[in-house]
Amino acid sequence: MEEQSWQECIALEAVGVESAFLSGISSDDAMALKDIENDLRDIKTHLSWHWKVGAGVAGLFLAAFVGMITWYLPKELKGQHDTISAETKAAIGEVLAPALQKLVLSSSEIETVPIENLQARFQKTNSIVGSALLSAVPVKPMAINPLQSFVRTSLERRATMPESVRTDGLAAFIVLHAYSTFSQDWFANNLNYTFYHDRIHAGLEAIVVLPDARNHVVVMDSEIIAGYQDLDWVQWIRTTFENTKIRYHGGDVYLSEASFKNCTFEFGDDLTSQALLRRLQDFQKLQQPVTTLYAKSEPAVSKLALPD
Repeated sequence: MEEQSWQECIALEAVGVESAFLSGISSDDAMALKDIENDLRDIKTHLSWHWKVGAGVAGLFLAAFVGMITWYLPKELKGQHDTISAETKAAIGEVLAPALQKLVLSSSEIETVPIENLQARFQKTNSIVGSALLSAVPVKPMAINPLQSFVRTSLERRATMPESVRTDGLAAFIVLHAYSTFSQDWFANNLNYTFYHDRIHAGLEAIVVLPDARNHVVVMDSEIIAGYQDLDWVQWIRTTFENTKIRYHGGDVYLSEASFKNCTFEFGDDLTSQALLRRLQDFQKLQQPVTTLYAKSEPAVSKLALPD
């Protein structure tokens, strides 16, 4: 038997983690979701000739897209994606696109599928898309739109789902919105797109959004310490705010697993601002991360995210 490369060993170990993750749902559902990993494994076969930066980076990309739910691999990718050619990124995206499609359920399936299956798809979407966003690998809008529609429809039609499932659904919706923003801007070469990752910003206003960059800024795995920060027009993913004055002016805001520690708040008196304020204050008291959003273009999802 031919000895496996270390890259293949990493990938197989990651698949084992995924198998454990899927153990909570039925065998048929698990088998259907497992097909995604098989598609992602094709990266090694179909794109082997693309890699120009050494087997190490290739192995890490393979593991990131097969493992998906580990924290180690995305951190290893940090700083590496800028050395990958645009041609290679686009090629990886072509392989990733059909895997995303397999997460989508039809309208009738959304209403009848066990809630555990729905939650597994939300979590898997968050993991796959989060890794792709972190790795700066784009897919075309036609590959993202059906998945966005599936998550949106699921949240709306299964409105009585448990809070933990809704939170996973909102997290998937937010990371999909961020990924859609990145992918569209990447193909359009939009210079207004800005991605902050694993950074610590202290003092004054950390992230400033100019009018042309509204909804084109993504902050991921970062810390905002002291000073003040406007939440509007940014997509905040796993961001921690500490000893910061948080301001909100009524614009679109996306918060996925955001943590607030010893923060003060300056919000308006309108219903939306007050609903968002209550939610952030409640989760700060609980010392738990909060996932919520408000977007004028998404009234139904916003109402689910910010209940009265």
